[in-house]
Amino acid sequence: MRALLSVANRDGIVSLARDLLDLGVEIFATDGTRETLATEGVEVASISALTSAPPLIGGQVKTFHPSVYAGILARRHVPGDLEELAEQGIGLLDLVVVNVKPFAPQVGSGVVPIDEAIEMIDVGGVALLSAAARNFAGVAAVCDPAHYGTVVEEMREFSQVSAETRQRLAAEAFAMIAAYHAQVAGYLHHISNVRFPERLTVVLEKMRDLPYGENPHQRAAFYRETTHRTRSLADATQLQGDDPSFNDLVDLDAAFRIAADFSIPTVCIVKRGNPVGLASADSQAEAYRRALQTDPVSAYGSVVAVNRRLDEETATEISRNAYEAVAAPGYTDDARAVLRRKDDLAVISVPDTPPGGLADYGIANLDFH
Repeated sequence: MRALLSVANRDGIVSLARDLLDLGVEIFATDGTRETLATEGVEVASISALTSAPPLIGGQVKTFHPSVYAGILARRHVPGDLEELAEQGIGLLDLVVVNVKPFAPQVGSGVVPIDEAIEMIDVGGVALLSAAARNFAGVAAVCDPAHYGTVVEEMREFSQVSAETRQRLAAEAFAMIAAYHAQVAGYLHHISNVRFPERLTVVLEKMRDLPYGENPHQRAAFYRETTHRTRSLADATQLQGDDPSFNDLVDLDAAFRIAADFSIPTVCIVKRGNPVGLASADSQAEAYRRALQTDPVSAYGSVVAVNRRLDEETATEISRNAYEAVAAPGYTDDARAVLRRKDDLAVISVPDTPPGGLADYGIANLDFH
């Protein structure tokens, strides 16, 4: 068995290479990955040993070679493919471990000049993963260090990566490739001032699974949008309490959106998608009391959001009622001390949004089936 390693994220790659070598796998690696392994005393072959060619164009062309792609794309069940490889002296590549050069994290929220951004776009890694994932019937395409353990475990047990795992890894690889290209397209649309492109690709990254959806028989998960620059509830930080349910997240999003639309201290109470209390006042505590008076019965088991840093007086008032969650753009130390007495209350610190406008605040990312 032979493997190709080319990783931008070096987490776990040394351990993986050692495990593969112990299993008798022949490893080829691109220069950067090979150097990382060598510094840890792990010696593997250079990709040039496969291609008989040095890296070209400043290292941009390293793996674009028939000796690499034919070894990946050859169909193991087609005798003609294997005969061609034998005639050309090309060996099979059974494991392709690649994670691409980061794009979005480096670009960040600011505008990176186009000439710099272009250099961040990974072409070779994406191409390798595409080829390996396409031929998952015979090749394992590994794009995430989180999968290294599974790969090694199955190879120890079965002397190969199972067909089921190869198929799952291929899906992960294609999803990663799609997300990567969406990030690049989003950047180019942004610097081109294209607000409404003909094709708008939204990439969602799962934050966590939820116990159930809107109803107990439905499955649900909470996702964060990675291709959009707006803030959302997915950017919030939970400070304490039980994890919010699907309904809690929907209610929190609605409550904070409503409260943040006002320029003076405002409190909004939401239950099952419906505002059951909303009030503004000169003080936060007074706004809360007025909001609660709207419908104190329905407020039981609801969520509450404020558009100011939560103070001790308001926290004390809130602690006297039964809520699932509270959301605010920050908390005073005294307010936190009060809320800690309610162990199961989810205390959420939301992105700080200027009062009176939510133009750049995105909707909560949820899905259920």
